[in-house]
Amino acid sequence: GNGLAGGGGGRVSINVFSRHDDTQIFVHGGMSSGCPDNAGAAGTLYDAVPKSLDVNNNNMSTQTDTLLLDFPNQPLWTNVNIRNHAKVVVPLLWSRVQVYNVLQYYND
Repeated sequence: GNGLAGGGGGRVSINVFSRHDDTQIFVHGGMSSGCPDNAGAAGTLYDAVPKSLDVNNNNMSTQTDTLLLDFPNQPLWTNVNIRNHAKVVVPLLWSRVQVYNVLQYYND
């Protein structure tokens, strides 16, 4: 949430295989009034249909990384998108990130 210190973003998984509208889902961290340049960390949104992971901080600046801990063995992620001032860190425990199609960084 928003406040003196911005809260971290959410972790959402979408497992709906038929959608009929263009629903917007926000998972970003909250704004910080105590330190405006350091909002909460970005959240993650996993969409099961395209098997994509989206990390998005809604253009809020943060110094806090979103830690990606659980990497899939099967099925692999098709796309990983890091958007809008999100910061991601992968612990050195893994020697590689397996993405089938595209790993993209956006700064919209």
